[in-house]
Amino acid sequence: MIEKENKLITMAWESKKNWNLVLILLMPAILIVASGYLSVFLFKIISFYNLYNNILGLFIPHVVSIFLIFLLVKFIEKRDFSTLGFRTDNFFLKYLKGLGIGIILVSIIVVIMKVINVIDIEMNQIKVDDILNIGIYFLMFMVQGAGEEIYLRGWQMPLLGKKWGIPLAIIVNSLFFSLLHLLNPNFTLIPFINIVIVGILFSIYAFNEESIVGACGIHSSWNWMIGSIFGFEVSGMKLGESSLFGIRIKGSEIFTGGGFGPEGSIIVTIVLLVFTLIIWNKFRKLNRV
Repeated sequence: MIEKENKLITMAWESKKNWNLVLILLMPAILIVASGYLSVFLFKIISFYNLYNNILGLFIPHVVSIFLIFLLVKFIEKRDFSTLGFRTDNFFLKYLKGLGIGIILVSIIVVIMKVINVIDIEMNQIKVDDILNIGIYFLMFMVQGAGEEIYLRGWQMPLLGKKWGIPLAIIVNSLFFSLLHLLNPNFTLIPFINIVIVGILFSIYAFNEESIVGACGIHSSWNWMIGSIFGFEVSGMKLGESSLFGIRIKGSEIFTGGGFGPEGSIIVTIVLLVFTLIIWNKFRKLNRV
């Protein structure tokens, strides 16, 4: 069977723990809550330095969540951390390719918005501090993107695939990914649908690369481009004080995403669907999905 040949799932077989299905579904949420509480404690310890407190507030929870999943895999499942989708050839090339895909996708979306005249865009006056902020946020998004991919596409999805097969694992994992954004500001039906599609895209890409490395790259550059390059809200949240470009919204939020950012736009729906179908068709021919 295809599921037995896919490395993401065969790596999950190395776990010595036979997880209950309910725990497989709930564990990412448990990790998020636990990392949130631990992060509040850590943030109180280090925040007196008053250095990039906003960035630390975003960075620390994801570092903690990665550490918690490491402990879970190492001491409960008794398998190597690399089995979460990092055991692969051409690691850096795959990551750079993923970064490039995220950059291209967001650029296409912004160009379409400009062409149909729903946004105005101009380059901001950039100072040294702004460049530093944009660079630091890139590092933060690298950790944030990797953190979410590790516990969703690296841990949860292969275990679901082991029990249910790849297609159902992709759907359930992507629905869960979208529901994790439920409490984000301005989260409505279109953002829900778009994040499900993003999850499906990341999942297919991961299964067909048989690692999560490329998906980590796409995830990180996608958020960085939206927030730090173009200055939109990222999933409803304004992240960062600096951006390379300034965006003025002048069209309907159905096209611009409004307060949720581009992920609330039907333009994103269409672009993601087209790209996901291309990826699905390409990799289906390789018999990996």
